[in-house]
Amino acid sequence: MRRGVTLVEVLLALGLLALVAAVLAGGVTAVGRRQTQADLARTARALAQRKLVELETGPLRAGHQVGGFGSDFPNFNYRVSLEPVEFQKTRFVGLYKVNVTVEWFSVYDRDRIMLETYLAEYPET
Repeated sequence: MRRGVTLVEVLLALGLLALVAAVLAGGVTAVGRRQTQADLARTARALAQRKLVELETGPLRAGHQVGGFGSDFPNFNYRVSLEPVEFQKTRFVGLYKVNVTVEWFSVYDRDRIMLETYLAEYPET
């Protein structure tokens, strides 16, 4: 009786090894993609916060703004909406509802985040 491995057993083992390697490679790729998406979302949140701080420190005017963040962040754009606040048909002077949307494009997809808050403009004393 001979001891050893048949060609069929070797081929089955190689096939199983190739299958496991393919599954692992797909998992690594998916993890890398998720990490990239998380990094882009983190950057977008920081840019939205930066835009909100710019609005807080400047004069508030109702309307819409659209723009980009320059060459440092070429794949990111923003939209800002400032609307006067009304409640039961009474307008609150100097109070605005603010919506900051940051949109970005990546290799994988297009995504966006939105911050919504209220800002008050106080008269200088």
